[in-house]
Amino acid sequence: MLIMDRIGGVRNFECEVRCKDGRQIWLSMNIRAIRENGAVVRYEGMCEDISTRKKMELRCGTRNRSIAASSTTRLSASIKALRTVGC
Repeated sequence: MLIMDRIGGVRNFECEVRCKDGRQIWLSMNIRAIRENGAVVRYEGMCEDISTRKKMELRCGTRNRSIAASSTTRLSASIKALRTVGC
């Protein structure tokens, strides 16, 4: 927590955690250090379960990579075809 003490808190920090029941979920955290007389006495903040959003981001990223790979394959085939006809 030394970094938290120095910078005073974090905003929109995302991490994957394991629950007591073994599930893994994604959290977004906003945490700030509470000071009294200049010394950190506690931390307060909020955690939000963002697992659904992360799953959607992963799906979109996988889909985008698939589309890009498909486009690259088609482009390569087109260039090869052009070369065979003398372009």
